[in-house]
Parts: sequence; C-alpha cells; structure tokens
Amino acid sequence: MQHSIRLDVSEAAAAGLQHALVVGNQCGIQTSIPVPKQQQQQQKLHATPELEALSPPVMEALSPLPAALESRSCSLLSLPDELLFKCVQSMQAEDLAAMERVNRELHSAMMRDTECWRQCVAERYEAVSSERLLSRAAELAGGWKRLFAELEKKRKENKRWITACQSLVDAYVEAVVNFGVVDEETHGNVGGDGGGSVVVLLDGSSSISDEDFDIMKSFCVQLLRAAPENTQVCVLQFNQTVVTEIALARLDVDRHVAIVSDLHQIMGSTDIPIALRNAQFALRNSEGQSSKRAVVLVSDGQVRDSENEALHNMIDVLCEEMHAVFSAVGIGRDVDEKVLSELVRYADNKTAAGNGVCGAARVGPERGAYFTLRKWREYRPPYTVP
Repeated sequence: MQHSIRLDVSEAAAAGLQHALVVGNQCGIQTSIPVPKQQQQQQKLHATPELEALSPPVMEALSPLPAALESRSCSLLSLPDELLFKCVQSMQAEDLAAMERVNRELHSAMMRDTECWRQCVAERYEAVSSERLLSRAAELAGGWKRLFAELEKKRKENKRWITACQSLVDAYVEAVVNFGVVDEETHGNVGGDGGGSVVVLLDGSSSISDEDFDIMKSFCVQLLRAAPENTQVCVLQFNQTVVTEIALARLDVDRHVAIVSDLHQIMGSTDIPIALRNAQFALRNSEGQSSKRAVVLVSDGQVRDSENEALHNMIDVLCEEMHAVFSAVGIGRDVDEKVLSELVRYADNKTAAGNGVCGAARVGPERGAYFTLRKWREYRPPYTVP
C-alpha cells in the first residue's frame, strides 16, 4: 500500500530537484515522471506516488520540462544517489525528516546521505564549535543525523539557552587530553598515553552566574576523569587575581575531583591576561618532564580592548616558547564567542610555527579547540503575516 505525505520544501530545494532531473536527462538517465492519460491534453505534470508528497514549489520547478518528462518515465527512486542527494541538499532538517517517512527506500537513501545532515548541523551550530570538533562529535554520536538529533534535543530541553550535547563535550575533552595531535593515516587523536601537563583556567568573575559556574565545575570534573593517570594537572580560578585551586601535580582523580566539586566562586572582574600569565608560571614547573602541554580557558570571553595586546603576548609565550596547545570553552549569558574562537585560531598559528613534525604524528592545522558549553539564546519574535 502506497503512503505519501506533503513536504513543504524551499524554492532552493525545488531548484535542486529541477537541476538534477535536467542533468539526468542529459546523461541519458531516465529521470522523468509519467503524465497520466487523463491529463495529457491539459499538459499538466503529475508525479508518481513518491513525488506526490512534494509541495507546489517542487512541482512548479518541474513544469518547464513537460516535453522531456513525457519522453521518458521512471520513479524518483531510480535516480542515482548522486542525483537524489543533489535534489535534497538544500532542504531543511524538517523536510529531510519528512522525506524519510515517505517509504523505506527514501528512508534508506536519506540515511546514506551524510552530507545533507552535516549541512543541517553546520547551519545551526557551526558558530558554537569548530568544524573539526563537530566532525569528531558526529563520529562519537554515530553519524551526523544522530548528532543533529542530540543537539536539537538539548535545544528543546533548554528553550532559552544553547547547551552543548554530550557528544560535543566528549569530542572536546578527547581533543584536550590528546593535546590536539592528529595521526596522519587514521586522522584520529593520538597521545592519549598521558605524560603531559594540562592547566585549566576557570573564570570565577561576577559575569558568570551561579548556574554557569556549577556547569563549569562539572565540565572540569569530566576533563579530570578523562585524563590519563600519569597526566599532570593544574586548576586555577581567576577574576582580577588568580587563586591556585590545584597546584601542578600528577593526577589524583578522587582527590582532585573532590576539590573541584567543592569550589566556591570568587566573583570580581575578569582579567584573562593575568590568568594566562599564571598558566605560564605553572607550566614552567613541568619543563624537562614533558613536551606535551595544554591550557584550557573556560570563560565568557569578556575582555577590554586595552587587553588585546597583552592577550596576544601571553599566547605568544605559551605557544611559541612553551609549545603549549591553547583551547577555550565559552560559557555565560553574554559569552563572546568571536573573541574566544579567534584566540584559539591565533594560538594555532603560533603553535604550528613553534612546533614541527614528531614521529608518525603531525601538527594539524587545528590543534586547539573551541566550543560553546552554554550561552543565552537570542530572542526572535515569531513572524506574523501583516
């Protein structure tokens, strides 16, 4: 028994469908749709059951091709994957989900098309993370569609907040504890045997809410639990000064997790340069013990213009002289994603210049990582027809 539903697709998707059919006909592929006998005199285009679900924009896009469509006949499902994916590449996630429910064949085809779901994730969530981190999160989630579902579930659970899903957090933690090193052949992270030093900088200023500070501590706990046992860790909380919560020492999971879980926010103003300077002091104690170093800044990125030069100077020392990998996590109602992500990109350039090739691994174009753990969603009033 045939089942069909209505798909409200965009004009761009309709144009993609038209283009795919034109290319298919030019290549000699039967991609047209039969015209029922009762409608031949009126020269109106009627779709097969699979295309009956498509909305008027799609049908209108096909209307300039009646002669070509009458000459050959086959189902939409007879299209090669490349042409079918071209048809749907401009569809929104809601359209793709509706397309999957038409029948088993389309469901299977949409599951094979990872590119369309990757675009859906990029369009809605690229600002909250780097492309490399999203790609790894998709692998951990079991595919781009599953990652999109995770992110959407978080969005619906926290209507006024954008919150990172677990796969994205896992991908970030993995990147930090592996010091951003990428294997040339497998493109996976290596270096997870530990032996490195990780400094975590927690923003305890007044611009961080109590709830955000609790989320920040939970993230730090997950990072500590994921680090190999022979990793050296240091946790600093900062405002306009710096408090050493955990001095650089070999990881003691139970003790260090208990310390972080019991942290109290110190409040005050935000001074990221002074936090980075103290990270340098901490890492100098690890010199001669390990060549792998990482600094993780967890903050809302609120900096003054007068601090930009100091920030870059601190990162220059960390990345060029100490060969540390700098990463950042954005959190807070007014998190400045642009500042934090640009700092990570700046640090990547400095790290790549200061390091080189080491064994079978290489320094990739992205070693540091950035993602937004939690931020306030901008309110957009619903559109109403005048």
